Amino acid sequence: MEIDEFETNLDDFKSQLSELTFEELIELKQKVGAKVYNEGIKPKNTKANDIQFNRANKNRPREMSSKIPPPRLIPGVKAAAIGNEKKNKIVARDPRFEDACGVYDEKKFKTNYKFLDKIRRKERKMLQKELMDTTDAERKTEKRLLELVDNYEQLKKSGKLNKHLERRMKKNNHKERKKFLQTN
Repeated sequence: MEIDEFETNLDDFKSQLSELTFEELIELKQKVGAKVYNEGIKPKNTKANDIQFNRANKNRPREMSSKIPPPRLIPGVKAAAIGNEKKNKIVARDPRFEDACGVYDEKKFKTNYKFLDKIRRKERKMLQKELMDTTDAERKTEKRLLELVDNYEQLKKSGKLNKHLERRMKKNNHKERKKFLQTN
């Protein structure tokens, strides 16, 4: 009697979840937590969890019961070709064009995927901000290069270019010597 009540409650819960939009499902998952949410969606398989085989040594292979038959076909893995290869071929299906998946309702589609518009707007704002940052950095580098070229031209006209270059070389040599002494 308790099992029947549990199954009816589970069916009611699943029907309520199927009416929620994806955005509401994501919010529910964030509020409740991923573990509890997943347990509500997919209840644990008690039969598979009860059977547990231990090994005497960690290096030994696990014991398997001979009473549990191994799975015949693993989904997503192509089975060995025996006879006709077309039987083993996995066919990709597009649910948009399948009659078994229901009728396309544009209004329902827009309400279910409305949250994607918000995500796209956020991403667009982030990309525009990054673009502005890169353009600002490019402008700064261009400005600095122009200043260096102007400085070079002024030094060349005044005849102080060689003196300036010698000073820069001394300064750089001193820095390198200091770094070399610190590392040794």
